Formats: sequence, C-alpha cells, structure tokens
Amino acid sequence: MGDRALVTVARVLRTHMRPYDLCARYAGDEFVVVLWECDARQAEDRRRELQEAVDGAVVDVGPGRSVPLAISAGAATFPADGCTEDELVAVADARMYRDKTARKRRRPDRDPQPEASPSPSLSIM
Repeated sequence: MGDRALVTVARVLRTHMRPYDLCARYAGDEFVVVLWECDARQAEDRRRELQEAVDGAVVDVGPGRSVPLAISAGAATFPADGCTEDELVAVADARMYRDKTARKRRRPDRDPQPEASPSPSLSIM
C-alpha cells in the first residue's frame, strides 16, 4: 500500500508541476520539489497548490476500498533561507513538521490514520 501511495503522490505532483521544475523522491516517503524563478510568496503558493492536489487523491487498498492521501509540506527559498542544499532542506523540513502539526490540529474530527497508512512529506525549494 505504501508503494502505491508513493506512486500516486509522484503522479499527482508531476501533473501539477511546471515543465522546468524538478521533483524527486528524497528519502523514504519524502519528495523535494525545486521551483525555478520563484520568490518566497510564489513558493508558498505553489506549496499549497501541490498539497491541495495531493489531498484530493486516493489510493486503492483493496476491492472497492480506497484511502485518501494527504501530505505535509514546507518551503524554503534561496538565498533567504539558506545558500546550501543542506540549509534549504533543513528549513523546508522544519516548516513541513510545523505544517504537519497544524494540519493534525485542524482535523480533530478525522479518524487517525492506521500505522500502515502512508503520509508522504514534501519539501519545496
């Protein structure tokens, strides 16, 4: 199920990206999106757009059964948030964790996902 979720997230991201941007699986269940020619506001707008696109996707887990997907995401911009890959990823990652916490707080009515349910994360730079 986790592999199917990752494939679905990758497909959704790919279809909602500009042709000259870059999306790559970074680690485990994390993706990095590199946006060219974006200031901080534009990167944040794109982060929300990509997050909403994935939030509308589902992964089939069995006959007649599907699970909605959701991602947590954070953005960082060069050079304001860092000048190296490590610095930018660290800032985006910290913002992603803040987003994850905030999204959990906003959705108290939503059933918690079982341990096996994937929740990929996305860093946008």
